[in-house]
Amino acid sequence: MVNHLGGSLNDTDVNGGNANTFWDSLYEGLYFSAATWKTIDGGLNRLPLAFHPLVDDITTMSRKIERVQLSNSKVHLQHRDTASSSPSPEFITTSYDYAIISAPFSIVRKWRLPSTLPATITNAINKVPYTSACKVALEFSTRFWEHYANPIIGGCSTTTDIPGIGSICYPSYNINGTGPATLLASYISGDWGARWISATEEEHVQYVLDAMVEIHGEEVRGLYTGKFNRRCWMEDPLESASWASPSVGQHQLYIPEYFKTYDGVSTSELFHGLGMEGRLLIDE
Repeated sequence: MVNHLGGSLNDTDVNGGNANTFWDSLYEGLYFSAATWKTIDGGLNRLPLAFHPLVDDITTMSRKIERVQLSNSKVHLQHRDTASSSPSPEFITTSYDYAIISAPFSIVRKWRLPSTLPATITNAINKVPYTSACKVALEFSTRFWEHYANPIIGGCSTTTDIPGIGSICYPSYNINGTGPATLLASYISGDWGARWISATEEEHVQYVLDAMVEIHGEEVRGLYTGKFNRRCWMEDPLESASWASPSVGQHQLYIPEYFKTYDGVSTSELFHGLGMEGRLLIDE
């Protein structure tokens, strides 16, 4: 419609379907075909933990924003008091000259936003598709996958026809190390990413362990330490999804909007950077 019929990107956004873009294949393909990654010793959460003390004095936590209002050249963020055992139905309002909203659209679209926001950024908030995904990591007493005649040395390119498992990721960290090691035994998105939510954590983990036994042999069951971590992002109240997966044309249409400032009921600059969050990458 854009390249051959002269339509605008807003035309295609209104009339287009949910066809995947080449960006989706590029991000997915490059990531999961990689054999090794750089990572942070001790876990990726060490990065935010490192600068956390530097911003503690100027950071307010545990406010679940539900409404954003614009008036008198101010941006008003509204939340409820959740500290008490019975949260108040009344909103608490805090006012600022300027706000950068960096929460993912899967969360922002649940907020009551000003009706004066332009149509394109409103459509971006409400229409960017999000994918669901679940992962299960299992800890084993040894890195058995590295001890085969043909060892598996890192990588997420292993797949199986066992339903509900998806990709299996062998860690590229601490190759040939000793002691326990964690295998990302299942990483699956799309329909299964939502379907697994109906299973209990115990059922899901047992299913994945049985799959590893089916693939690697019964001796693997005895190497399982009983430690696991299961994550389904649709259950995360701060995310409600896994990652944004824009359809055809949405990158081109929406990305310029993320760098604009939107006037509300006044002419002051109130919003900037209502952007899409980056995909949650798998850590070890």
